[in-house]
Amino acid sequence: MLKKISDRLIRLISKNFGWKLFSVVCATILWFVVMNIINPTEIQTYSVNITFANEDKLTEKGFVIMNKEEIQNTKIDIKVKSTRAALDELSKNKNEITATVDLKQFAMLYADDTDEAFKVVVTPNIPTSYVYTYELVSYTPGEVSIKLDNIVEDQKEVSVESEGTLSSGYLAESPDVIPSVVTIKGASSEIQKVDSVKVFVDVNDVSQKFSKQLTPVAYDKDGNELTSIIIEPDTIQVSFGIYKYSEISVEKPTIEGNIPDGYEVSNIEWSPKTIEVVGDEKEISKIGTIKPVVKLNGETDEEITKKYDVNAHIAKNKVSIKSGTEKEVTVKITLEKEEEREISINKDSIKVEGIATGKTANVLNDITVKLKGKKESLEKLNTNDIVAKINVSNFSDGENSADVSFELPEGVSVDDNVTVKVEVANQNGNQNNNSNTNEEPQTELPVETTWIWIVFMAILL
Repeated sequence: MLKKISDRLIRLISKNFGWKLFSVVCATILWFVVMNIINPTEIQTYSVNITFANEDKLTEKGFVIMNKEEIQNTKIDIKVKSTRAALDELSKNKNEITATVDLKQFAMLYADDTDEAFKVVVTPNIPTSYVYTYELVSYTPGEVSIKLDNIVEDQKEVSVESEGTLSSGYLAESPDVIPSVVTIKGASSEIQKVDSVKVFVDVNDVSQKFSKQLTPVAYDKDGNELTSIIIEPDTIQVSFGIYKYSEISVEKPTIEGNIPDGYEVSNIEWSPKTIEVVGDEKEISKIGTIKPVVKLNGETDEEITKKYDVNAHIAKNKVSIKSGTEKEVTVKITLEKEEEREISINKDSIKVEGIATGKTANVLNDITVKLKGKKESLEKLNTNDIVAKINVSNFSDGENSADVSFELPEGVSVDDNVTVKVEVANQNGNQNNNSNTNEEPQTELPVETTWIWIVFMAILL
């Protein structure tokens, strides 16, 4: 059965074979004629950017393209000829049209050959199609100028820049940067421009420990970012603690030690008046205030400067001094040589205290007081500024010697002990002595004698 069908097909094809072949050729020619009439050829322009091939070969040789960005932004206009249908299809895939600069031609280049620019050819590429054919008519520009430079590397320390504001009352400690030094690579002319490598930390409302991977960026001295610089590693770890901070008041210093005779402290100045500390809030509250104590060692200079280490005061608490804050209190002590002056005080001006009931106390003599103090204070002093007092509560009748105490203006003192004579007497005794002695004394009979006389007179009557 199959043999019969096969034989029949062979006879059908071989019969008038020449005419059949001629018909196929004519139909094909006619198809091309019709297609050229209905779908004529056209020329269309495509603009594409330049891409680089074998750039790694250039890098391996230690070179870098200085004007790479400029070249990549250069537009190559490629004119393509084909039928309308073919061009429509090509437009759908126009991203596949490329213009390439092959860099392998610089494989034999040496470092000293980078002084001048090189002219290199641009090679266009049109994607192939099994259905359509394309003809490259022209392209411009046909070549570009490349400027090369040597690749160099350097080491640069990373600095941390904060952006924003921490939560109120909190302070960040010095950041821990790992690694703190990075390698920068690039064209020698670009590397020379690098002024700093920075990372930026957003600290807005941060109130707890910060730790994050950040990307370092190179900048020139004007703060412009240098995008062509390669930084290794491309990320670094930045972390820092966040602490509460507070101001601790520094009280007026206490002066101890040996102040030479004849001198006194006339003024004390200290700075700073507050110290900023950081740490746990509870630990900070334990500090209270800072009370500096400085010692003199017999110095007689008019102005003496001493230092008080604040750490000595806060060492027992788990706090530390805020970075940038003075760790010592500077105390300036002004010494002034004392002057002397004598003032007389009338006996009637001396106050007598402690007089017992029924007693009198009379001060018997004036006194002279030797005072010492600042010259200015002594010159202004008068007797009304001095209160002299004695206490006779433990004195017996008669003449006694009493120590005089004084209330004096600030900065004035008594140079020596002062005593005064005082007479204590019985107040009634003084009144009897003052009575009239010419009057005869009146006598009174005893009570018993009076009653006897009364009884005797009654019997007689």
